[in-house]
Amino acid sequence: MSLKNVYKTASGAFGVDGYSFKQKNLLKRLDKLDNKGICQGLCLCHAGMAKQGIKFKGGGETGMHTLFEYANHAQQHFETMGNPDDLNGVTAMYNHLSRNFHLRIKTIREFSCAPGDVANMTQWAWGRAPGYFQILLPNHVVSFHLGDGVNYFDPNYGMSEFNTFNLFENFMGFYHTHPDFLTAYGLGHPMPSPRPVFVVGLE
Repeated sequence: MSLKNVYKTASGAFGVDGYSFKQKNLLKRLDKLDNKGICQGLCLCHAGMAKQGIKFKGGGETGMHTLFEYANHAQQHFETMGNPDDLNGVTAMYNHLSRNFHLRIKTIREFSCAPGDVANMTQWAWGRAPGYFQILLPNHVVSFHLGDGVNYFDPNYGMSEFNTFNLFENFMGFYHTHPDFLTAYGLGHPMPSPRPVFVVGLE
């Protein structure tokens, strides 16, 4: 099973497919955008637009181009801080970002790469809701909102919505511990990345 199908299976079993998305395909159609680490910028869009009450959906080519320009701008600010692998470095990166965007860091915690930590991660975030959370994986970033409902975004595949936290927790337990997820995002075989996993809460 491809990771895309893993995502679709998890979304269909526990939530609603809110919006299909594939950053690599969209980047090919848009000029003058830096695709290096754009997932982190897109996740910032996901949080920033939600805070403004804007649906994370492109209104045709122009709307999508605007979204990617925002993401590219965000990513450029991330890049000025390098690629930190420690709690202080990640905190500094998001503090720097808050000076340029209407989001600020509220909380941050480092988790291990062990699949069993996924349940701890989701419970930790729930205890700090409402908020906008980003999970910094060894080689990818995903995002989710906790509020009246839950909204999850993987820039490679799309956005899913969940009516309850328990459904979201089940989704995370399936998707984030799946062997294909662990391999694709640097957490599994054959060579797990030594980089840690950070969860950053924004407000």
